[in-house]
Amino acid sequence: TLSVYGTRRLGRMVEQCCAVARHLAARVAREPLLELMAPVTLDIVCFRVRFVEMDDEALDSLNAETVKDVQESGVAAPSTTRIHGRLVIRAAIVNHRTTDSDADRMLDAVLASAARRRGEL
Repeated sequence: TLSVYGTRRLGRMVEQCCAVARHLAARVAREPLLELMAPVTLDIVCFRVRFVEMDDEALDSLNAETVKDVQESGVAAPSTTRIHGRLVIRAAIVNHRTTDSDADRMLDAVLASAARRRGEL
């Protein structure tokens, strides 16, 4: 990769991914139903859907099912991880072609799925 792209172009690709991650983190911070779960230092954003009436176990389940819904929709492929024992949504921006609009579409899909699943509870 280094010999094909060179250090400058590769650096720009990494910076593009980090910029999209910062955009996603800012959007998460503005959404009242979302909670940023870790500082965003590079290209990974960890967050979770939260509803005040739900306990941690129910929120873990909701977030896991929401990730499955988004993956199955084909919109994006977030994963899950645990931070301080809580299941969170993990978005790793690793493709330099990913745009702010792509991140927004993923977050819109997360919010729509969570709202749908909340109504089923």
